[in-house]
Amino acid sequence: MTKKSYLAIIMLLWSALLVAQNGVLTGVVLDSKTRNPMPFVAIQIQNTNKGIVTDDNGQFLLSGLNPGYINIEASFLGYEKYLVYEIQIFNNKPVQIEILLKENSTELDEVVIKPKLFEKPVETPNSIKNMGVTEIKRVPGGGQDISRIIQTLPGVTSSPAINRNDIMVRGGGPTENSFYVDDFEVNAINHFSTQGASGGIWGIIDANHLSNFNLSTGAFPMYADNTLSSVFNLELKRGNTDKFESQINLGTIQRGVNFDGPIGEKTTFLAGIRQANFDLLFTNSPIIPLFTDGIAKLNIRITQKSELELFGISAIDNLNYNTDIELTDENFAALERARKIEQVTYTAGAKLTHYWKNGNSKFIYSHNNLKNSVIKYLDNDETKEKILNYNSYETTERLEIRNLFYLGNYKLTSGINYKKANYDVTNNSYQVGTEGISIYDYNNKLSIDLYGLYVNIGNQFMNNKLGISMGFRMDANNFSKEFSNPLQQFSPRASISYELTNNLSINASSGIYYQNPSLTSLGYIENDMLINKTNNIKPIKNFQIVLGSEYNTKFNSAISVEGFYKNYQYYPFSVNDKISLANKGAGFGVFGDEELVSTSEGRSYGVELFYQQKLFKGYYGMFSFTWVKSEFKNSDEKYTSSSWDYGNIVSIIIGKRFRDNWEIGGKWMYYGGIPYTPFNEEASALIANWILKNRGIEDYTKLNQERTNAYHQLDIRVDKKFFFKKWNLNLFLDLQNVYNYVGGIAPNLILDRDDENQPQVNPEKPDSYIIKYAENEGFGIRPNLGFIVEF
Repeated sequence: MTKKSYLAIIMLLWSALLVAQNGVLTGVVLDSKTRNPMPFVAIQIQNTNKGIVTDDNGQFLLSGLNPGYINIEASFLGYEKYLVYEIQIFNNKPVQIEILLKENSTELDEVVIKPKLFEKPVETPNSIKNMGVTEIKRVPGGGQDISRIIQTLPGVTSSPAINRNDIMVRGGGPTENSFYVDDFEVNAINHFSTQGASGGIWGIIDANHLSNFNLSTGAFPMYADNTLSSVFNLELKRGNTDKFESQINLGTIQRGVNFDGPIGEKTTFLAGIRQANFDLLFTNSPIIPLFTDGIAKLNIRITQKSELELFGISAIDNLNYNTDIELTDENFAALERARKIEQVTYTAGAKLTHYWKNGNSKFIYSHNNLKNSVIKYLDNDETKEKILNYNSYETTERLEIRNLFYLGNYKLTSGINYKKANYDVTNNSYQVGTEGISIYDYNNKLSIDLYGLYVNIGNQFMNNKLGISMGFRMDANNFSKEFSNPLQQFSPRASISYELTNNLSINASSGIYYQNPSLTSLGYIENDMLINKTNNIKPIKNFQIVLGSEYNTKFNSAISVEGFYKNYQYYPFSVNDKISLANKGAGFGVFGDEELVSTSEGRSYGVELFYQQKLFKGYYGMFSFTWVKSEFKNSDEKYTSSSWDYGNIVSIIIGKRFRDNWEIGGKWMYYGGIPYTPFNEEASALIANWILKNRGIEDYTKLNQERTNAYHQLDIRVDKKFFFKKWNLNLFLDLQNVYNYVGGIAPNLILDRDDENQPQVNPEKPDSYIIKYAENEGFGIRPNLGFIVEF
């Protein structure tokens, strides 16, 4: 399709007229403990007199609604009032929701009918933030990539680089996060995932499939093992039970199709496939990433009390060279550094949920797979020697049982899990540092059995004003004696919260958390030995404490402030580079495949301020401010700023919905100067080093002694929605970096080339090239224009 025909279609759709409005909302209200239908529950559209009462089956139907967004209140005597925000109403299809009401243990004459804006479990009273699907999809500059969207939340930051979405939380590195989708653990959440870490180029889950998202940056859920900084929980929407639905998504960044609907009376499905359009957006980039991803799930209602979910997600990634661009010195440098990367990732699983009289049990099986190939030829010429040939196959199988029971007013959670991790690797490569060139040449197959258990109990006292929770989890595996004793990974945790008024609460939490080094570290071989096993590498230990307060307003918003402190022990320390591994992990390829010792210590601490405005009279927004200090001990045993010591972090989102279904939103982000390590220019310029590494060599004796200038960016998004009888249309324009800010990026060394693009040899040092620092031209204004059609 040509650009002219593409624009013609857009203009035609733009000029379409709206038709009659007849939206329908249907739903069911269930008891959150028993899943029993609840009759006679009052359902009301917020700030209106329009409402209805559920029937004997707990069902309701509201018709004659105008297309757009509404908030719904559900209330019943003896239960906490529940609010559902920003339900989108259509003309062409009914919208379905499910409401789970929680019993209120307070005496009936003291029941507070005002709902809490943000529901939080007693065991996680702080450090948890959530976003609904509408909030997720409308974030300016987010591109519907969840890893970029959550950067608007407090404590979260990332690299300013356009081609990375690594997540750093509360001063921790990108290796310290874990991800769950519908309760299934997902090891790789991004395309071109950094093996051994969590970052990549783009998320593999399309935000159009999500119904809800929450992020825990402290007081992590008990079921989440192996995490130090955050736990992501993504909830997929359910397929429509009444009719088949489809969606077409076409934009400058990506294109895809999604489907959902019923299969018989007891089964619904959701499916989608998506491809990248980066070849359209990055026409002047030396590297073009191409990817395809897909998702599918089935929900099968076996009985009123039991449900089976089958889930699968996959991604195929290829990193290609773009040799048709102007070959400036900077573009030559990017092509020199480029490696051919091919990845195949998938997660598949099954979950059986059964609801008992006073709780539920979940039986979960999941299988994760990552096939990673990284190849580099000398001079990018496939007829020459391979200077990097890395191929690995990582699989993880997980069995888990989670239980939740209410014993009177007590909430008891418990669970056990077993994992089988396999790692098969071949690595033939050169490693270049300030001390010279070394050769990696090994093959290895590693298999590890991991297991864990947890118990937690919580209750609310004093008419629900005081909440107390405490518990523990223990983990172990058979890699070595350092990991085999579960008492050595005993993780006690406790939290407390108190409501000073109906709207104001204070809360605190504390706990010890553990994380295993990556399989790339555990499976690293030297001289036919698992060298890190020989070095008695240990699980990383982290102690955390959080203190905060939250105030809920009367106009659908809340403001919170939190202070946190994290202390790290036994962090892996690089023997070759003599730095903590906490400073690595935000790059392409493989992380952690080197000799390590568990001697590094670190700390991070800071303060967060957060204001979240749900939709209220057409307005919405978020404001987040974080001050964070992150430090790890260097080889001299002195604390040094880590690579994630960003200082001040600010995010502001403001949006407004107008008449005729127009919407505009803006996002402004600010990062303080980012620490970086200067280059050893003499070692970098050596011809023998450059032809193998193709980039500068950091001088780790000056670890993070320099800082970039601050980085800031403005993104603006405009949406226009049309609602027709049989289909809906959403046109959008999403502009990133509107004022084209250039800065915030660490300098980069490149070769000085002559008029024939040949590198110049230093006449005073014949064994060295002439090197120079690249000019930082930034990434310019990045437009994302497209449309979403729903049938």
